[in-house]
Amino acid sequence: MKSFGLRILSILGSIAIIALTQVHVSFSGGVSSTNCSGCHNSPENPAGSVQLLGAPAEYVPGVTYPLTIKLTDPTFVVGGFSIQASTGTFTPSAGTQNISGTNRLTHTSPQVASGGMATWTFDWVAPATGAPASVTFDFAANAANGNGGSGSGDIGYEGSTSVPLPIELSQFEAEVLGLSVLLKWETQAEINNDFFEIQRSQDGFDFQTLEQINGAGTTQEVNQYSFTDQTPLSGSNYYRIKQVDFNGSFSYSEIRSVELDELIVGTIFPNPAQSTFKLSVESTVSHSAQIEVFDILGQKIESRIVDLNDQTQLVQFNCENWLPGMYKIVLQSSHIPKTWNLIKK
Repeated sequence: MKSFGLRILSILGSIAIIALTQVHVSFSGGVSSTNCSGCHNSPENPAGSVQLLGAPAEYVPGVTYPLTIKLTDPTFVVGGFSIQASTGTFTPSAGTQNISGTNRLTHTSPQVASGGMATWTFDWVAPATGAPASVTFDFAANAANGNGGSGSGDIGYEGSTSVPLPIELSQFEAEVLGLSVLLKWETQAEINNDFFEIQRSQDGFDFQTLEQINGAGTTQEVNQYSFTDQTPLSGSNYYRIKQVDFNGSFSYSEIRSVELDELIVGTIFPNPAQSTFKLSVESTVSHSAQIEVFDILGQKIESRIVDLNDQTQLVQFNCENWLPGMYKIVLQSSHIPKTWNLIKK
């Protein structure tokens, strides 16, 4: 998939093996200006193939990947190859050389077949900066009869494959809003993005999935996503995004954390009150708390116990016999007391 800038990147899935035959590939520049047919006859032979081995399921910027071209044909004597990458650089090894820049590679001299097979191994270095959404490898190999390219008997094979960059989150934020936590993230581009999993942990190691949100598939447009955790944990909350491709490969974002000590939200209504009023209150921590009422002189005139949790609790008071004036309603929690002012008509 595409890039997640705030992500933990890793090569996902097993190493890909690409074997394509009877596919036309047109190279720009290089030894032949087209493909091996510039030096050899190139009819396709269904009995053989050319394979690009070692290409990752997704590539990571700046990482070096050892690649191998494998030519298989039951009849050939010697063989050669050519490969071109849309980005990155090839590092030649024994028997290979760059041509027309560092993104093209070919053989230095034909390799003698062994058991109907020839291989060339070399390194491809992914671009460290300005990494595109994907890299395309076009490759070709020629199974030759050893007569220098004249007459018939040479057989060409061609293939092409694209390797995507893992998705990159250009933004990932976690913010406490009242009794909930808002998560927001953004992608600059996506390739084969099936869905996101929003995961939470209390210790930063053991994560549980909270929700699954569909991705945008393949797009070069900026996409913004959000999710609200309505029931965060008391204390530390660690969040990460798991991005999953259509082929099942996945990667994780960086971890974001928020601290949620006891948070109490409450409202008094009606205010001013004449005969009765209610206190609507909820808390991020389930526990019993004491509610006390004080008059303007600081004298306690009423006290009661209420069980608090993340559900709204309605506590009703009868103030019909209270003297008109200002009163203070105090909820004594395990942390800082919560206070409301009431006016009695």
